Amino acid sequence: MSKLFIALSLILCIVMLGCYAIEPKPSVSTESASAITVSGATLNGDLKMLGRASSVKVSFEWWEPNSGYVNLTPVQKRESIGGFSSDITGLKPGTTYYFKAKAEGEGTSYGLEMSFTTP
Repeated sequence: MSKLFIALSLILCIVMLGCYAIEPKPSVSTESASAITVSGATLNGDLKMLGRASSVKVSFEWWEPNSGYVNLTPVQKRESIGGFSSDITGLKPGTTYYFKAKAEGEGTSYGLEMSFTTP
């Protein structure tokens, strides 16, 4: 009986420690922009992990260098991992824009900064 108790205690301990090992913040990556035109583009990201939250809000921050202003795309609520995107418009031709994915759950995470240039 004591061996069974020890084994069950060990299993319970492993399960509980495994639950606490989950990173509390979500994880997100910024992917390459697509469908780039003279005046618009599609920003792409990938939600890699929800963290401890049951749902995460994803969006993008994007800006034109030296503008001093950061634009935000509409927030999308996600309850599972996977790709997401957002279309942006009103861009200037021949201009480089920078962007990064953002995920908000139990904490906030950002993907790496990327750029694209309109034709």
